[in-house]
Amino acid sequence: MGIAIVMPIGPLHKWGYQWVCQECIASQAEFADHVYMVQSTEDRTGVQEILDKFPNVSLISSPETWHHRPGETDEVLTTAGRIVRVAYQNRRIAQMMAWKDGHNIILGTHNNWYIPRKNIASMRMYCEMFRRRSKAVGLMWIVTQLCDRLLGIMHSSLMLNFAGMNEEQVAKQIPDMKMRRITPGKIPKNAGTVHLVDCNYEMTVEEYAANRVRYPDYALNGVWNYEERLAARVTRFKKFGWTKPLDWPLDYWGQLIAAKARPDFYSWQILEAMGLKGKDGTK
Repeated sequence: MGIAIVMPIGPLHKWGYQWVCQECIASQAEFADHVYMVQSTEDRTGVQEILDKFPNVSLISSPETWHHRPGETDEVLTTAGRIVRVAYQNRRIAQMMAWKDGHNIILGTHNNWYIPRKNIASMRMYCEMFRRRSKAVGLMWIVTQLCDRLLGIMHSSLMLNFAGMNEEQVAKQIPDMKMRRITPGKIPKNAGTVHLVDCNYEMTVEEYAANRVRYPDYALNGVWNYEERLAARVTRFKKFGWTKPLDWPLDYWGQLIAAKARPDFYSWQILEAMGLKGKDGTK
């Protein structure tokens, strides 16, 4: 069958990614036959360590994939449309390479997502069932980790099936990475063993704010109002029905990431604001 992961990356040592990317990429390398990291910057800090450790992880990095100004290492994020175009362009480059290498099933991921070890067998079986159905696009479930809790579940059409496609058909495919929430009480039965875990909030408040301020689609005009943005995040989670953690245990990777959590992490402060963690870290 051949399962490949396509993962756009920027600098791995900053913007908060440095807290979780090693564990997340390692977990994806354990699951997939091959992981294609496609980089939007020349900054390879931390990349070689991953390539040396995992022979099934490769890097695609060239002027064709770079999107930064000369002498700088961060992507040029001038408009929301440009961000999307850069991500899609780089995904297509990596997807074509994966197809030429003989992989039929492609998962679009991020470098701050991990795959629980206990999910590997069931997810590979799920991918095989998806391949046999001959559908071009498939769903996968995403759970959010906040410190040592798993909170809420969403789905994304991040799977592609290239079986039977020619090069022209493959070139037109792109996963829909938009996250869509699932109403509590309507979680599919197999979601417990067929999901990835998103660690988007496992970083300091300053890192999270700096990351969001630089993205033009957030319309923050370079200003981060901490109280306002935290209240908005909590309101959003409650609107989703994410008022209590899932009763799913953290796996090996989740525990490693949870062990790094500290009071100045945005994940910690979200839990505090939701009444799910005391200021001393207690539940």
